[in-house]
Amino acid sequence: MNKKKIITLLLSFIFLLEISGCQSLFPKPHDVALKMMKEKYNTDFTIVGHWGASAGSKTHCYQVTCDLFPDDRIIIEVTKRKDGTVVCRDNFMSYYYRDQTMKKFNEIAGMAFSDWKLRYNIQPLLISGIVDRNSSFEDYLRATSTTFSISIKKINNLMIFNQI
Repeated sequence: MNKKKIITLLLSFIFLLEISGCQSLFPKPHDVALKMMKEKYNTDFTIVGHWGASAGSKTHCYQVTCDLFPDDRIIIEVTKRKDGTVVCRDNFMSYYYRDQTMKKFNEIAGMAFSDWKLRYNIQPLLISGIVDRNSSFEDYLRATSTTFSISIKKINNLMIFNQI
C-alpha cells in the first residue's frame, strides 16, 4: 500500500473510534472538574464558560456557577500531572467566606479609620486544594494561597489599595 492509503485508513480508523464512543473511556476534563467539585463541596456545579486552555493542554480552566452563588462565576482549574494524578484548584471558598471576610475587614478598618468605606473584590486567583468546605474561616485566612484585594476610601477621597 502506498503512504496515502495508509494515512487515509489510519485517519478513518481514528474517526470511527471517536464516533463509536471509545473516547468516552477517557473522561473529559470538564466532567472531571464537575465531579471533583461535587466531591469537594457537596454541591452541584454548572459550567457556564471556558476560562482557557489550548488543545492538548494538561490544564483546563472553567467558569462555573452553583445554587449557593447563582450570580457569581467561580473558577476551576483542573490539571493532569505527569504521574497521572489530577489536581483541582478553585476560588469557591472566596465566595463561601465572602461575608465573613467583609465583616473582618470592616472591623479592622473601623479600628484604623474614623470615616471610611471598604470595597472587597474576590480575586480570580485559585486556592490550593488544602482549603475546602470543611476548613474554618481562620484556616481560609491562613492559607498561603488566599489573596485579598481591598480598597479603603477615606472621607478626604484618598484611596488606599492593599493586596494581602
